Amino acid sequence: MRKTYTLDVFFDQNRYIIDWQLVKYDRIQELEKQGVSLTGSSSVLQNIEGFSYLKPFDNGTKTIIYYAPVVEINIPVPQSVERFLSGTIMRGFMEAIKNRVETRKHTLPVNDESSEMK
Repeated sequence: MRKTYTLDVFFDQNRYIIDWQLVKYDRIQELEKQGVSLTGSSSVLQNIEGFSYLKPFDNGTKTIIYYAPVVEINIPVPQSVERFLSGTIMRGFMEAIKNRVETRKHTLPVNDESSEMK
């Protein structure tokens, strides 16, 4: 089962925060009138939104990622399916973050707070 959707993603490089939300039908229609072609969401998806926050750790040699997604669907599903989908989404998210960091060679500056965390 494959579902499609388009997310509006904002990356605040100064605060290391990534926010995202589902681009809904009305907004897709507005953008298409301006010549922007987007994939509409599956009718099963009601909402997707969330944020993640990156924090340097261990003197900048590691990164802690706080990840808070919300996915709402229009049909009831068993918890086992929800857990499977959450794991799949999380793996994809982590892979995308890793690829972005590796291709852009981003580093997070170290501050006193991160070196104190144990």
